[in-house]
Amino acid sequence: MPVIRLSINRLIKAIGKEVSLKELERLLMRLKAEVEEVSDDYISIEINSDRLDMMISEGVARALKGLLEIEVGMPRYSYRDSGYKLEVLDVPSRPYIAMAIVRGIESSENYIEELIQFQEKLHTTIGRMRRKVAIGIHDLS
Repeated sequence: MPVIRLSINRLIKAIGKEVSLKELERLLMRLKAEVEEVSDDYISIEINSDRLDMMISEGVARALKGLLEIEVGMPRYSYRDSGYKLEVLDVPSRPYIAMAIVRGIESSENYIEELIQFQEKLHTTIGRMRRKVAIGIHDLS
């Protein structure tokens, strides 16, 4: 099962409620996730491989908010046509492609680090080492 390393401060901030490390560990066990290691700033968690949504702080926080009854149900996101056009060259190994432009996100070093870790975990799990799925994250500017 995948092990992820998260910033404790980012996770607590995303939950929106102060939670002790002991309480956090107890709650994570209820989500079938196991704390592997804790340092001053980071926590390493083994995530059940059927919970890919929990491979980043926001996903873990969303699940914890549900357990704590802070926020239940799936969040609703708004979207609109970006006006951009994606031109795809014929690449037989990648017969399908999708694109999204995401605006208004945090761009701290911790966030970027976690986002890249999330991308890599998806590559190695459902992506089957990039044979089935590959994800690219790029700065649009």
